[in-house]
Formats: sequence, structure tokens, C-alpha cells
Amino acid sequence: MQYFNCLLCAFITSFDTNRPGVVLARTHSDVEPVSFQLLCDPEVLPPVVCVPALPAAGLATDRQTCLYSKIRPFCSDEAKDVTRPAPQSTTQNSTQKRMMV
Repeated sequence: MQYFNCLLCAFITSFDTNRPGVVLARTHSDVEPVSFQLLCDPEVLPPVVCVPALPAAGLATDRQTCLYSKIRPFCSDEAKDVTRPAPQSTTQNSTQKRMMV
């Protein structure tokens, strides 16, 4: 099923969630925007297909260590633990050392 009308040679300038399928578009930058219905049938919305989120890989330990030692001193005191926390391996090692003592 075709859900959308074709909109050629136009720049979409805005859209509104209260009016699904309707956009304001211009054919040239000097022209006033015109309302355009993108949906063939405004009552039938296309299915929403979400792509599963992939977990972030994170930084390598050597990069974490470099940022921790070279960038953290320039962060404000209240932001240091949020923006440049200790590298994971250092944190794990210090926790293990404390447990041994």
C-alpha cells in the first residue's frame, strides 16, 4: 500500500505533530511556505518500525586512561566524576586491592 504522496522540488520547512502527514514546504527560498499533505489517506498512518538500539561499545581502556589523566584536571570539581570518571580497569583494580587489605 502506498502511504505517501510525492513531493518534488520542495524544501520542507516545518511539520506539526498535531497534524500528521502535513508539512510546510517551499519551492524556493524566496517563496512563502505552502501546506502540503504527504499522506495519501490522512486516516491511515503507515506502520512504525523501530530499529533495535545497539549498545555503545565504549572507549578502550588506554583511551579512558589518557582522558582521565590529561582532561580531568580541566573539568570543574562537580563535573569530574560525570564527564571523566576513572578508567574501568583502574576502578576494578583499586576495588580489588581494597578488598584484599
